[in-house]
Amino acid sequence: MRERTQQEHGHNHVRWMRYWIEDFIRRLAKTPRTSGEYAVGETLAPTPGDAVMRNDLVELIRYRPTTTELRPEPILIVPAWIMKYYILDLTAQRSLVAYLRDQGFEVFIPSWNTPDEDDADLSMQDYIDLGVGSAVGYIKAMGGGARLHAAGYCLGGTLLAIATAAMSRDDDHSFASRRLLAAQTEFSEPGELGLFINESQVAFLGDILASRMPARMHSEYLRQLFLGNNLANGRLKVDDKAVALSDIRADIYCVATEAKHVSP
Repeated sequence: MRERTQQEHGHNHVRWMRYWIEDFIRRLAKTPRTSGEYAVGETLAPTPGDAVMRNDLVELIRYRPTTTELRPEPILIVPAWIMKYYILDLTAQRSLVAYLRDQGFEVFIPSWNTPDEDDADLSMQDYIDLGVGSAVGYIKAMGGGARLHAAGYCLGGTLLAIATAAMSRDDDHSFASRRLLAAQTEFSEPGELGLFINESQVAFLGDILASRMPARMHSEYLRQLFLGNNLANGRLKVDDKAVALSDIRADIYCVATEAKHVSP
């Protein structure tokens, strides 16, 4: 940051402030940032899919294989709830979804609803139950109880790790394997974001949170994970019982990111 400031003679700070003001005005007006260059289903998220299940929190999208020979175990990808589901389906040339589909896999991705003031009391438990749990339940019922592979990135990977630990604790072995992509599960060194998270900041955020992320869930996430590191230490509770990452026995493929500013 200091080197960039020297190179740009401080103009990067001016640019940042302009973006912040623009976003602040949009937030007050409740209008999202848009651009005419992007259209979902055309220039973004071009891979055809069907919404096969809906609840109050997610819409589950199903991508059907293009091959004649189908893989027996489908793939569930859990995105971060602060990102759009199509982060792994940006263009036809940059789409993990299309690649997996063309390899014979059936792919499922939950698209998270954007919460409003009425959703302020949604909790981490709700995100586990309505997000991961509902998706797994639907896929297994549709496939006659077949196991599935799961992948999660960023916050979605953290949520997947929590859900997986709870499932393993309860002797539920629905997942044949898991992939975690830049997904933090140990928060003693949370990266640059840790500079802005302490008890007073979390209390302050709790007073002003209303829409883009449910206030209750956001507060639980920051307190339980960032401040308490309760997941790594076996103190985080799901269904009122503690979960432990050490309970997970199926294969895990983990992509770590040394220089990522949120989850190093």
